[in-house]
Amino acid sequence: QELKIAALQRDIETYRGTLSNLRETQAAAQTVVGSFGAFATSQDGIVFLTEESFPSESEARSAAMVGCLQFSRNKSCTVRRTFSETCAAVARVAPGNRASDWQLSVGSTQSNAEDSALSTCYNSHNKRCMLTVPGVCFRR
Repeated sequence: QELKIAALQRDIETYRGTLSNLRETQAAAQTVVGSFGAFATSQDGIVFLTEESFPSESEARSAAMVGCLQFSRNKSCTVRRTFSETCAAVARVAPGNRASDWQLSVGSTQSNAEDSALSTCYNSHNKRCMLTVPGVCFRR
């Protein structure tokens, strides 16, 4: 157990280092604000959607991994999807907790993504759903 925790902590530091290096590269190149976001999930039910746009897909993936690993207390996380030039939101079957089924949806606007997440969640699970990650837009 301790070996797994140590390995996951090393992974977090690796992802943090990658994210830091990518941000330094961006600052040095004076890159315009990015349009990439990412979504990650953990084995223990965490769903994590980046809340800001990143200049590259790899930076968005790293940020999603760092966030997911932090919220899941170092459980195994997987980046499930990356986004560009769209909005995304997550709804979960109420009450929204780690055990609740979830639905990720995209849309052209924040409200479109939120509405789609809620309706798709309800239609998929035939239960009341709630937004657990409000819509975030990834645009330049």
